[in-house]
Amino acid sequence: MPVELNDSGGARELAMYRIRVAKEDLASAEQNFAQSQYRTANNRAYYAIFRAISACLSLKFKAYKSHAQVIGNFNKEFTFKSEDLPRKNRASGYFPEARQ
Repeated sequence: MPVELNDSGGARELAMYRIRVAKEDLASAEQNFAQSQYRTANNRAYYAIFRAISACLSLKFKAYKSHAQVIGNFNKEFTFKSEDLPRKNRASGYFPEARQ
């Protein structure tokens, strides 16, 4: 039975599936890295991140075919630009307390 993204239950189910797969990919990346298989570890880590990003987007009822669309829309939906910060924070940086 296909998952319907037009309801919050289906979107949540899809997101949880993607997170499970992302965790598996990350575990594989860690094993590959420990075995000095750096290219394979990099690939698995990339897909872990990609699947986690896709999970976030599925909770917004969004799905995309290309990696570029996924990454671009994640940035649009979940990240912010410095101009979104209050004026005083822009001048002092994101973590002014760390400068003390």
